[in-house]
Amino acid sequence: MPKYILTRLGVALPTLLIIMVLTFLTVQLIPGDPAVAILGDTASPEQLAALREELGLNLPLWQQFGTWFISVIQGDLGRSLTTGQVVSQAILQRSVVTITLATAAVLVTAAVGISVGVWGALRGGIVDRVVLFTTSVADSIPNFWAGVVLVYIFAVTLGVLPANGWVPFDVDAGLWARSLVLPVVALSLASVATIARQTRAAFSDVSKRDFVRSLRASGLPLPQIIFKHILRNAAIPIVTVLGLQFVLLLGGAIVIEEVFTLPGIGQLAINAVETKDVPMIQGVVLFTAIMVLVVNFTLDIVYAWLNPKVRL
Repeated sequence: MPKYILTRLGVALPTLLIIMVLTFLTVQLIPGDPAVAILGDTASPEQLAALREELGLNLPLWQQFGTWFISVIQGDLGRSLTTGQVVSQAILQRSVVTITLATAAVLVTAAVGISVGVWGALRGGIVDRVVLFTTSVADSIPNFWAGVVLVYIFAVTLGVLPANGWVPFDVDAGLWARSLVLPVVALSLASVATIARQTRAAFSDVSKRDFVRSLRASGLPLPQIIFKHILRNAAIPIVTVLGLQFVLLLGGAIVIEEVFTLPGIGQLAINAVETKDVPMIQGVVLFTAIMVLVVNFTLDIVYAWLNPKVRL
């Protein structure tokens, strides 16, 4: 196992380097001049030139990348061009909201999706058809539209949950949980449907195998057969889709943050793009890419644990 982990790390590091190069080049394609965004349209050419020189924007691209790369390796993502805030601090502050939202959505997706998928596969018949129909409908609903509908029903009409805003956990745990309910449900709705269908298909496939028939014939309790044998063998495709869903949920959280006015990475990224805040944009993109790499690396470890053949 340690050798396998080192091998996966050896693959992740070059991938991270490629991501850093692509991040830097992509940000350069964003239209607009950071100097103009900072000083405004009324600034003189001399003022703009002086600011570009101060920020290093007049250097060749390879030199700008080299300076940025060395700073990133040292843990310095620079300062925001518009607010002067340290980029890493801003991202860490905002990432608490985004990671909490995405993680809660993944947990709901796993718990509800797997339960519904197993239930449909076990019951069959009309229950299975209802599960397939319901999940197909849920999968087609955009998360931002679901968010608006949920706000109208539970916040505006019933008044039982807050429509927007974020309360830190250390301020009030109850309000923190209530402020998460609607965003998490809106974000995880389509993912629950995807995981439910994937679980149903994988569970049904494994249930038909000969070793399961032998276990049932031996009189082993059904819960033990389900959780110890069927789900473990069906876990790899489920975990694969669940990992992909986490990446999608991380991106979807940015949209949901706008719907529910949550102070996460989404608002930070949108403001940075609007003001051509290059260091902040690069920091947000790099942070998101690292999160995706961490998720993929974790999935690889889980695969190796579920199926030792993968380590070979």
